[in-house]
Amino acid sequence: TPRPPAAAASPAPPRPATAWAAMVAALLLAAVAPAGAALLDRPQPVPRLALPAFTAGAACIAAPGPAAAPDAAARTQSFDCGGARLVAGVRILPPRSGPAALKAAMLDATGERGLEDVQEDRLAVPGVTPASWRVVNLAQPPRLVAVAAYVHGAPAQGGLAGRFRLAWDGLTGQGGPAIVVSAAIDLPDPPTPPAAEAALTALQDFLHAQADALAAIGRATAPPALR
Repeated sequence: TPRPPAAAASPAPPRPATAWAAMVAALLLAAVAPAGAALLDRPQPVPRLALPAFTAGAACIAAPGPAAAPDAAARTQSFDCGGARLVAGVRILPPRSGPAALKAAMLDATGERGLEDVQEDRLAVPGVTPASWRVVNLAQPPRLVAVAAYVHGAPAQGGLAGRFRLAWDGLTGQGGPAIVVSAAIDLPDPPTPPAAEAALTALQDFLHAQADALAAIGRATAPPALR
């Protein structure tokens, strides 16, 4: 009597170690290579967040400027800092934005996209989070721009650790939105060392006055489960 054909063996489920190895490899690729980062850049719709407005301080008073809705994805506010114009901006990136998207947003915020040999420095701002801001010195038009980003409820980490964090959030869908904050102050043309020093002091004073607003912005980037 002929025997019935043996049932085809079902494929073995992937071993956890193999799945984890593949995930780690994908994350490393995304964190190191721009092309890999783009693979995991799968943003969701931009959330509508009612973020607090920036406030005037002792050195900077509110000035006329374009108005935007409090929950707009991008908005700016203008201030007069002893005769120098300062424009503070916020841009909200959707959840699951990858390292490439955050880097592009920060370059747009400073105005340095496509530029070479940009002068940059760090500006200490005690009493706010983050306590150190990246400052870019642009030649045309002359201005200083301070910028920082918030991810996962805290200031964005730089380097490989920061890219890995974003890549992990993009792969797992666990992260909240990212938010880029900038403050740009005009310099005279041509700029002078005393004017640049005064502009740095005005930037520092302005950001120091935003401690509560920046804390709220940071909290808004936390995953929903951690808010």
